[in-house]
Amino acid sequence: MSLIRLRDQLAASIAWVLLLLSGAGLAQTVASSGASVPFDFWAQGQKFPAGDYLFDSKFPSSISIRAKRTKSSVGIPRVLYGDPVKKDDAKLLFARRDGTYYLTEVWCVLGKLVVTGEFEHRGENRQV
Repeated sequence: MSLIRLRDQLAASIAWVLLLLSGAGLAQTVASSGASVPFDFWAQGQKFPAGDYLFDSKFPSSISIRAKRTKSSVGIPRVLYGDPVKKDDAKLLFARRDGTYYLTEVWCVLGKLVVTGEFEHRGENRQV
């Protein structure tokens, strides 16, 4: 394994964080989480700088992404494609193409969600 590939996998591994529910009941349809992403990334045509982010599912069919120190957020359309995962297995998945990271999936207690702009690339170059 090359050092570049190992570095990329390490960077992606650092970015994957446990997602936390805002409440204890599974009957809730809203999930909130925080993540520290150590690299710039793109989601649905929007560039996000490295930093701390809040993610939530307040709106149907989208994921809201907001930098922790700001009030404005960006809604990213998503599609549910898999069963929910346990909180311990929750994570963000990124793909690296041409040196750029793309948020491709969010695995959480609501299910496995794919960013719609990345649906055609689902499973490509995924670093798990």
